[in-house]
Amino acid sequence: MHFPTISDVGSAGDERGNGTLRLTTRQTFQLHGILKGNVKPVIQGMHTVLLDSIAACGDVNRNVMAPSNPERSAVHQQIYELARDFSESMLPRTRAYHEIWLDEQLVAGGEPEAEPLYGAAYLPRKFKVAFAVPPSNETDLFSQDLGFHRDRLQRDVWPVSMSQLEAEWG
Repeated sequence: MHFPTISDVGSAGDERGNGTLRLTTRQTFQLHGILKGNVKPVIQGMHTVLLDSIAACGDVNRNVMAPSNPERSAVHQQIYELARDFSESMLPRTRAYHEIWLDEQLVAGGEPEAEPLYGAAYLPRKFKVAFAVPPSNETDLFSQDLGFHRDRLQRDVWPVSMSQLEAEWG
């Protein structure tokens, strides 16, 4: 994040919150003490500096991790691309955020939206996903809710770790 952006966010905290800006270990920031009537102007201000809080607190995929160097081998490149595609497929499709916070028209009624993955139900909590190429476990599969690693002997078998439970998808 560039300094002008941090400065803009800090100003929003000064003007509409308790004057604090906290940087987190999840590569984000927090503003505290924002009263209900100030939430919408703060979100609109973030939007003007190309920031958003879409899916910041909800039943969503929090992040997808992949090996750090996709150029290491063709397999690493494949895993990187798979992780990127998986991450993009998990992004929320709803326009509700834009309708409610950025005044983009329709708020209720009209055509129902379809979430391709979630449907009418949502996941029970935020969840994290990682992909790895054995024998390296640089993404720490077992600390994730879903961990995929490519079987070294059978290219079409993907052992999956699910919060310490093992299953195989083939």
